[in-house]
Amino acid sequence: MEVTPLLTINKQVIKAYNSNGFDVNGEHFTGNIFVLPNKTEYWEVSVNADKLEPTDFEKHLSNQLIDVLLIGTGNTFIMVSENIRSSMRKIGIGVESMDTSAACRTYNILLSEGRNVAAALIVSE
Repeated sequence: MEVTPLLTINKQVIKAYNSNGFDVNGEHFTGNIFVLPNKTEYWEVSVNADKLEPTDFEKHLSNQLIDVLLIGTGNTFIMVSENIRSSMRKIGIGVESMDTSAACRTYNILLSEGRNVAAALIVSE
């Protein structure tokens, strides 16, 4: 039985994730990434999830129509700051933080539902 979500070719699907990085649409990324429906970029953050600031997301979210931002916080769940959540709410983006593995799965599900979703993912050490 086929269980792969039906997606158009131009969507960024996270195929695999482990401590070595991420596989997105046949391309391997080592390190933290920012996945949008139409592109995947390296995410240049060098802090733990509990130290993130709204400015860590601005570059990737500018000129994007995103409704939900998933933040993958590594091996364990870390609640991101209220500063980040309120900053995103002001521009119409809901924020959910979860461990990175859950964020990858949730991103793919929301993408398959046609949602405007982005994922900021911290690779586990």
